[in-house]
Amino acid sequence: MAVHPLVEKVLAARPPIAELIGFTVEEIGAGRAVGSLQSGPQHANPMGTLHGDVEHQFLSPRLADTPTR
Repeated sequence: MAVHPLVEKVLAARPPIAELIGFTVEEIGAGRAVGSLQSGPQHANPMGTLHGDVEHQFLSPRLADTPTR
């Protein structure tokens, strides 16, 4: 199966937001995307837990296409 040009672009060049936050796109295909993020103190909110904006930036593109009931 041919890979979409946008998928090739994402896998080949790390998007600026990925550089800033520190996540990587590992795999995209067949209705599935795999990414990783090693969280650290730079991602913490004042309470010491993962800041919601980091979570949002990492998850929102993946959840946008999630089917809803």
